[in-house]
Amino acid sequence: MASARLSIVTGETHYSCAELVEVAWPVADDDTYSEFAILAEIWTHGGVLLVEEEAAPGTLIHISLPHAQVTGTVRHCHRERCSYALEVVVDAADEWFGGRYRPAVLAAG
Repeated sequence: MASARLSIVTGETHYSCAELVEVAWPVADDDTYSEFAILAEIWTHGGVLLVEEEAAPGTLIHISLPHAQVTGTVRHCHRERCSYALEVVVDAADEWFGGRYRPAVLAAG
C-alpha cells in the first residue's frame, strides 16, 4: 500500500513517490531551462518536484510523462537541503494522477 496523507488545504490525498521526469520552464532572455526532476509527491491536481534550479511562483512548467506532456504552474518554491522543491498545480488532470498517469514507484506504507 502507498504512503498517503490528506491535505488540509485542498482535501486531496497526497502520495509519496519517486519518479524521474523531464521538466522545462522559461527563463530570462527567451531561453528555456530543462532538467530531470524527481517527482517526490503526487495528488490528483498537482505534485512536488525536486529540481536543481529555483523557479518563481507563477512560472509555467512543462512535465514530460511517458504518454504525454502536461503543463503546470509553480505555486510554491522552497529551498531543500540539496535542491529546490517546486509545488505545482497541473492543468490537465485527465493526463495526470487519477487519470492516465500512474507513477511506477509509490512509497511503501
